[in-house]
Amino acid sequence: MKHMSSTENMFYFLEEDEAQCYLAQLIIGAFLVCLSPVNRMRDNKFKNISFDYLPIPDYTGNSPEFPEVMDTIAKNLWDTNDKISILWSGGIDSTAAATALIRNCDDWKQRLRFLYTDTSILEYEQFYSNFVSKAEDSREVSEKDLFEREVPAALLDSLVTSGECGDQIFGSMILAKDPESMTRSYKEIIDWDYLITNNTDVTNLGGPQHRFLFERSGSILKDYMFNYLEEQIKLCPFECTTVFDFFWWLNYSMKWNLCVYRALTKCVLPQPFNIDNWYPFYNAPELHQWSIDYHDKKVAIGGNWKTYKQPAKDYIYELDGDKEYLEHKIKTASLSLQTRTYSGHISMIDANGYCSPFIWMPYLEVQLDGMLTRDNLDWSSTPRQYNMSWENFKDF
Repeated sequence: MKHMSSTENMFYFLEEDEAQCYLAQLIIGAFLVCLSPVNRMRDNKFKNISFDYLPIPDYTGNSPEFPEVMDTIAKNLWDTNDKISILWSGGIDSTAAATALIRNCDDWKQRLRFLYTDTSILEYEQFYSNFVSKAEDSREVSEKDLFEREVPAALLDSLVTSGECGDQIFGSMILAKDPESMTRSYKEIIDWDYLITNNTDVTNLGGPQHRFLFERSGSILKDYMFNYLEEQIKLCPFECTTVFDFFWWLNYSMKWNLCVYRALTKCVLPQPFNIDNWYPFYNAPELHQWSIDYHDKKVAIGGNWKTYKQPAKDYIYELDGDKEYLEHKIKTASLSLQTRTYSGHISMIDANGYCSPFIWMPYLEVQLDGMLTRDNLDWSSTPRQYNMSWENFKDF
């Protein structure tokens, strides 16, 4: 498993091509509810830092079906780990991961630790009663204690997994907002005014930075974003045609690293910590390949929002037999908004387990003021040095 890399403390400079690239990613990220997009398909043009990630596979059409993929991943994890801790939310992604770990380990009650909150139980009471409560190490905690105490402790004595990146494998929540997204062409929504008007995550982006991004930037920002977006769509392993395809591809190719690591940004971790013990279940290469090869199976044929992630719900049903969950469970946000989205900075985590922030959002007001409000963008004369010390930003 590869990890993002950085230095422990960072003084970072943005050159002109880097700033254009970063702004394009920032705006596209806002459509994805992601303040720190990292492009997995091409050079991010940041000269002082490199991003590492699992490569996106080519389309093959040869991936096994979803149940076999999940079983294979679980078997591989059990073969190399005596104990596994899972962050269980009661949602589809983490429950499918838990299902795989239970199905593929005879002594799972002794080896599988469940970490969850009271809302996890409410989200899936039957699975809690039948399985979670039966584990010898089953811990109900607050979300605060989960990240401040339980996850750091679990990283010391077990592999820690979760349902993170499930949305990047399956698609996005666009199907809930746009029932016609499975058939409507994405070209119908690629309009600046439409996107800005109809997306509150964009119009609220950055708080005070909003005026620099949208009210005073003229056409320059549009050009950055649409040029970048056009190239990104061309890189999809298959033809991107619908709104659903469009949002899945951007989620998959640009939001991945945030979702792999965002939970860790809320943890109180030693420096360094055991990064090799952090492994979101859906970060497995086998699921990457399944997502590319079986894009047409992520929603039931002719289905709607209720059938989003149908393969995962079918897989859970084989173990638990809960027909209500199978037929009516829909995707919900499992973590708080603060934990999911507004960590405040791009957190860089190197292969040795050191955390450090890359860009802290409030500094963008200074950055963008100099970038977007001058008639002559003289990059060489713009101050671009910021103290990115971990100690300054670790609490955000």
